[in-house]
Amino acid sequence: LNNSVVQDYKVLIVDEIGILSKIYQYANVVYIGGGFGTGIHNILDAVVFGKPVLFGPNYKKFNEAVELKKLKGAFEIKGSEDLTVQLNLLLNDDELCKKTNIINTNFVKARIGATEKILAEIKI
Repeated sequence: LNNSVVQDYKVLIVDEIGILSKIYQYANVVYIGGGFGTGIHNILDAVVFGKPVLFGPNYKKFNEAVELKKLKGAFEIKGSEDLTVQLNLLLNDDELCKKTNIINTNFVKARIGATEKILAEIKI
């Protein structure tokens, strides 16, 4: 994949392990799986690119999902109707997408340096 090829399509379905973190950059909106089972998959790879994130209702064990939902950088989907409504909002409202991008980018920037903080505590 490259940017010129990806832009020719409206939907990209991925059936390969290990490449999601490389392709989130091409997305407008990201639906994270697992939220109708035991819990969602990792949302941070998509959030790093500032993408609006959608997930099912079983996300409450994941602090970043809870926080981003409160900040309105991520959105809970309870079923197919919610998915349709939220996708239409995000795909047709450039200002909402820009706002979500800022929220998610700031969320990540505010947490940079965790490794250094942990190492500093361990050394004490």
